[in-house]
Amino acid sequence: MNVMDNSTATALAVCYRSWMALHEHVSWIAAPSVHSPSLRLPRYRPELVRLFATALFNDSLVPLKLGRFYPAQVLKRVRRPIPPLFRVRHIDGEHFQADFNHPVALQEASLCCVGPSPVPAKALGRRENVLKWLGMEAPLPDRITDFADTDRFERSDATDDAQFYAQARRVHHLDGTCCKRIEALYDKVLPCNGVILDLMSGWRSHLPARAGKAVGLGMNAQEMADNPLLSEYLVHDLNRCADLPFATGSFAATVNTASVEYLVRPHAVLREVRRILRPGGMAIFAFSNRYFPSKAIKLWSRLHPIERLGWVVQGLHQAGFVQLHTYVEHGLARAPDDRYTPQLMSMDPLLATWGYAPSLPS
Repeated sequence: MNVMDNSTATALAVCYRSWMALHEHVSWIAAPSVHSPSLRLPRYRPELVRLFATALFNDSLVPLKLGRFYPAQVLKRVRRPIPPLFRVRHIDGEHFQADFNHPVALQEASLCCVGPSPVPAKALGRRENVLKWLGMEAPLPDRITDFADTDRFERSDATDDAQFYAQARRVHHLDGTCCKRIEALYDKVLPCNGVILDLMSGWRSHLPARAGKAVGLGMNAQEMADNPLLSEYLVHDLNRCADLPFATGSFAATVNTASVEYLVRPHAVLREVRRILRPGGMAIFAFSNRYFPSKAIKLWSRLHPIERLGWVVQGLHQAGFVQLHTYVEHGLARAPDDRYTPQLMSMDPLLATWGYAPSLPS
């Protein structure tokens, strides 16, 4: 892919802060005309908050949960037209409050141009795309989101993971553009020194060239042996044993790329990740909207991709991580050699969240 002239693409970013994290959405667009209208964030409209009987919610499709987002189609016998998406803001047993406002309508958000900047792919987005999905990763203003579906950690394929991962597949789980943007993000936010743990590692790690020693922990020895960025590796099944085989404070950072959705005990793993990080060490999770459905936990398939980001950052919060961030990036052209390019023009969206192990008290 040729790098574009930096005058032809602009990265628009919306940043806002919830009580849990700092949130940033970046959308790459063709350089706007100087005469193009400014983009306004949605305003809050009280009439879009409506009370429904819980009997009108089709819970045979998905469970009704506080703080979750749902398409309007889950409502039965409701007069149209109504906006396509709502968030549950309150449940009292017989009724629930549905908010059809844009998720950032009550946020203090800032819009800015990050670019123009050279990027390794053509920008396809439009100005209004910066509002796409915005706000769905943040919790309600006064409480966490209820992700506790009773079967949330079950999977449609419950066979032993050792059998599934016994074969070295050496496949790219995300398109090349998304992978390059993950590498750029890791290059920007990872610490400059110290050992990095690639958690649930495979044959590629997406670490920046400046990364020092990296240790892999994964399910297939052949794949990790082919990974040129790993100094050493261990085979370990986190779904069989969530305990990480490392001493407390061993790593400056951990990365997990396109794998968190396969953990059946994610909260236990996150606590272990915090343990093995040195004080102030960083944990980052990056993923997209592509995954193996049979091996992902059931909760993952029920959530909008940006809600999944909200679930992971909430897990970091509950595990005791601090200075939490979320990051969304989309709008670049898909890599031309990706097998889905004939059907999909845009890159797989990049979704990431990171936080830090608390520093020792002074």
